[in-house]
Amino acid sequence: ADVFRQRVVQRREGRAESYEIALLHANGQLVHCYNNATPIFDAQGRKAGAVGMFSDITPLQQAQQQVKQAEAREMAAVADAKAKRTQADAEAYRISKEAEAQAYFREMVAQRGDASAYRQAQLLAQWGQHDKALDALDLAFRVRDSNLIQLGQDHLLDPLRDMPRFRAMKQRMGFD
Repeated sequence: ADVFRQRVVQRREGRAESYEIALLHANGQLVHCYNNATPIFDAQGRKAGAVGMFSDITPLQQAQQQVKQAEAREMAAVADAKAKRTQADAEAYRISKEAEAQAYFREMVAQRGDASAYRQAQLLAQWGQHDKALDALDLAFRVRDSNLIQLGQDHLLDPLRDMPRFRAMKQRMGFD
């Protein structure tokens, strides 16, 4: 109501304008209107009144709100799709690298056999196959793999360090 009164004052001052206003209908519903108000002057230039035309733009307001909601849903869906794609890309990359590593592992075992036991243990430890890694270290010890001199400091074997079997192996080799 205050907005409407302010606009009436502007009309008295002779100013024309267009504006949106929300009015309360007799049935209690809010009606969004667009008003085009223009003062009327007599032949001597004195303000004689005003003409205003109110247009119900409630359907337009509702449509705009629906568009905003749809845009928000679309943006959320796009963000979700990007996140899923990024996760899928990362997983595909990891799998491809894992597949390459598995192929490398098979080739190494085929070409070098027991002579690659220490390297096998490194890879198996990194892949979380701790028992197999420890078996490979036992094999490396039996075949006297020269890489065993790295056992005390090799970061690739870190996943095994707290395991009793690994500690016993280090002690057996004189690393403790």
